[in-house]
Amino acid sequence: MPRRLRYPASEQAVGLLAALFLTGAATAALYFLRDWVETETVALLYLLPVGFSTALWGLAPGVASAVLAFFFLNYLFVPPSLPLAVIQPKDLVALAVFLVVAVVLSQLLGRARANMSRAQAREREAVAVSELAAALVGLQDQGQI
Repeated sequence: MPRRLRYPASEQAVGLLAALFLTGAATAALYFLRDWVETETVALLYLLPVGFSTALWGLAPGVASAVLAFFFLNYLFVPPSLPLAVIQPKDLVALAVFLVVAVVLSQLLGRARANMSRAQAREREAVAVSELAAALVGLQDQGQI
């Protein structure tokens, strides 16, 4: 089973706050555009802060961003606006699909980020072994080795 990467609690907290801020900023921008864009477009645009949050700060901030975007989408953009109620079944389906896509996107980007970190660690190890081998090749007697 692959080893999971652990980030310090302070880094996770900063990432979580940054992801929530990014999602809030996207909400503010989208709210001003609400008269010109459809709900489906808003849902697609919310995937941007979810993806950026995951790519920059990890899986937990990405999932938090997805859940927050889900609530903002429901509360501000799906009619009726402001209550957390959905009248049209198609809107309920759209919200559910959005949440699933956002969480899956976060999972995939989180795995890609973890794989990249592991690959970089393996690369550093390979470079260190290569440098050691190169240094040992030039030595002639056993005392030097």
